[in-house]
This record gives sequence, C-alpha cells and structure tokens, in this order.
Amino acid sequence: IILMATEERLDLTVVISHYRQPQLLERAIRSILLQQPLPKQIVVVDDHSPRPPNLERWQTNPFLTLTLLRTPNCSGGPATPRNLGIAAARGRHVAFLDADDAWLPGTTAAMAAVWAETPEVLVHGDQLVWGPQRLEPFLQRGLPSQNSAAATHRALIKGGNRIFLSTVAAPRAVLANSPFDPTQRWEDFDLWLRLAKDGLCFRHTAAVHTLYRLSPGSRSASRLARQQGTQQLLHNHLKGVPPWRWPRWFWRNLIS
Repeated sequence: IILMATEERLDLTVVISHYRQPQLLERAIRSILLQQPLPKQIVVVDDHSPRPPNLERWQTNPFLTLTLLRTPNCSGGPATPRNLGIAAARGRHVAFLDADDAWLPGTTAAMAAVWAETPEVLVHGDQLVWGPQRLEPFLQRGLPSQNSAAATHRALIKGGNRIFLSTVAAPRAVLANSPFDPTQRWEDFDLWLRLAKDGLCFRHTAAVHTLYRLSPGSRSASRLARQQGTQQLLHNHLKGVPPWRWPRWFWRNLIS
C-alpha cells in the first residue's frame, strides 16, 4: 500500500513488510502518521498473506493515496517484500519498519537532523525490545558513529548487528543498487556489511526510534539462530575474525 501525504513532508519513503498481522500493521502505520515531519510516502508490501490486509479506512484520509502491493507468491522471508518496496519508493531516502514494530515519536525528526548536514549517509538509532516473556521493554543501543565506513564494517562484525532494521533509513539510490539478499539467513546484517564495505557511511542518532516486539518463535529470540547467522556472515565477510556472541545480559533481559 502506498500512502502519500499532501502536507509538508520529509523526502522519505517508509517500507513496511507484512504477513498475516493486520492489527499490528494498523499500529505501525499510525506510528508513522504521528511523526513530525511526516514521511513523503509509505509502502506496505504484503507477502501474499491468505487474506490481504484491509486498509480501506485509510482511503478516507484526504492526505493519503493508497495502492496495494503484494508478492506473487509467499517468499518466506522479508527480503523480497523489502526489495519490492524499494523499487516502488519515490523518496530520496528509504526507511524500513516491520509490521509488528512501531516508530516512537521524534524518529523522523532525528533522521532529518542528520540529513540536514550529511544527506548521503545511512541513519540508524536505538530501539526498545519487548521479549515474549517480559512485562516491559528494555533498551538496545545502536552502534555509535564511526569515522569511516571501514571502521563501521569491522565494528559491526566484532560487536554483532547493532544496526537495527526498523531504525534504519538510507539513500534510495544506494539501496536500489545493493538490495537485500533473499538467500541470506540474516539479510539485514548482510546488507549493512556490504554497504559499509562499499564505502557508505553510517550515522547513529543516539535517539530511540523503535519499539521492537519479539514474538514466540522469532528467529531473533533464538540463541541458536543468532549464532548460526553470525557464523555465516563471518565466513562471507571477514575471515579470521573470532565469532561474536550476544552477551548474557541480552538473553537475561529477553527471557526474564
């Protein structure tokens, strides 16, 4: 679905990948529409859910134009829907938000402040993580800004993936030339590494952008899945670097 606002906007497209979570998708869209400044465009790509999301009520909004995008078949992962969203994007920058996550107030303002000085960078921030067995979320801090893309590349591998997808926005032209790889187990981690290796600079806003919810069965909540994904990326990107493991405090916070 493409939602186009007519009032003053940030030249930004938000891509939301969706599969069988219509109520959470509504929340994600509302969290974007509460931003100041508003993004120029929102693209929701449904990964061929058995029942497409019904967002007809948004069609009554005088500031929005809605168009449904669906994958021809269920791709089994978010990489293909995100790439379709990038192809449909019209903003100078593209941000990503999963349907079960939500932006916190001030996210676009933090992005705009960085781009006012350096528009050709990947912007990312912190996130609140809500584990399936937790009563309240805990804070995950993003990777602090580095002086060079090479330093970011090494810090990513050594420090784990601390560039959180739903906090990220990057130049559309860069993403169009280097899309997500559907064959990768951790397609977002792989993309950040490739972009850094190609010379793209990263800027951390030090603001909390996202409320990130981990549902039961999520691969992000699996210690084994994280370990396997990290091992694969180490092999592909930086041979000889010792494997990094998520610290004990992360798992204690996640499952407590």
